[in-house]
Amino acid sequence: MSDSHLSRTLDYYLADINNHRIRDDLEHLGHPDILAFFHRFYQWIDLVEQGKPSEALKEIEVYAEPGGLTVLILYHLRAKFRGDPLPSFPAAPIETTAPEGSLFYLDNEYERWKQSYPPDIYAQDDPSELSRAARTQLWGHYMVTEVIDNMITKLVREGEKKRALELQIEQAAQASAHSQVEEIVHAVLAASGTRRNPEFTLNRQVLALGYILQALKVRNIDKIKQANFVEFLINKTNKTIYDALRELDDCLLKNDGKDVEYVSAKFKELGLDELASKIEQDLKQKRGV
Repeated sequence: MSDSHLSRTLDYYLADINNHRIRDDLEHLGHPDILAFFHRFYQWIDLVEQGKPSEALKEIEVYAEPGGLTVLILYHLRAKFRGDPLPSFPAAPIETTAPEGSLFYLDNEYERWKQSYPPDIYAQDDPSELSRAARTQLWGHYMVTEVIDNMITKLVREGEKKRALELQIEQAAQASAHSQVEEIVHAVLAASGTRRNPEFTLNRQVLALGYILQALKVRNIDKIKQANFVEFLINKTNKTIYDALRELDDCLLKNDGKDVEYVSAKFKELGLDELASKIEQDLKQKRGV
């Protein structure tokens, strides 16, 4: 055993939180010298990192002669390199310099020993009391891992259901908004026909379409492009529309605010209550009410 290991204290080893579980197992098994065990345990880690897993296993078999204790030590040794993966989730990556072939050897040996001395809460078939106790400890680790796995799996599924429901609600809201816009466009197109309704003034049309564009988050698009779109719908002079859109706030006060009342009523007829409230509130602010 190297001097570097022998110079380490128990506090040094316990600085790694994962080593607390190893210490708890050793205390439960009545190990006489926990610090000496950690010295050996980290020597075995060094052997695996050096590509000598078979040497590490030979030393473990001599040190932990009862089979159940060998499996428990291999469980903790393997966890240092592979982590402690949950059954339903991949293990978090662990940085290690151990060759992959050495870890593959360690995996196979662990599975081989585990088949001979499986985790068991009672392990009555084992003649060694120490081996039975070690297998019981290992069973406890597997049960805790399974419980955590089930809890996380349940949370993940609930989260997926919640996200799916939120997506359905969002898609339904978008579909409703698109439907309402289509109805408005059809109404505007009908108003631009050969029979001109004197109530459909340019100011009212610009107010209605200006607020619709705002509701559709069309805020940072060039006013010329917006004017081209409105011209496409109502067939009015682009320059006139551009000036009205650019001074949309001023359009609120024209005709003593009656245009706002007219447009607001049209919005309410289509169920666009939020747009109606918005244009009415903007008129009040413009009036200084």
